[in-house]
Amino acid sequence: MQQERKGQKLIFASIIFVIAISYPFLTIANTKKNWMHIPILYLYLFGVWLVFIIWVAIIADRKSRK
Repeated sequence: MQQERKGQKLIFASIIFVIAISYPFLTIANTKKNWMHIPILYLYLFGVWLVFIIWVAIIADRKSRK
């Protein structure tokens, strides 16, 4: 039962990741502005990717509470 719940959480995280890197969200981040000479689009993509990796690691590493 716990493995099934973990699988559902991983699928949900993957869907959120795909939505976050879809076209409408990329156009919001695609500006000519820079932050410390790094384009905002790159910061957005790598930030979303980093959050996704951390989120999946937390889900995968979480032990059952029983």
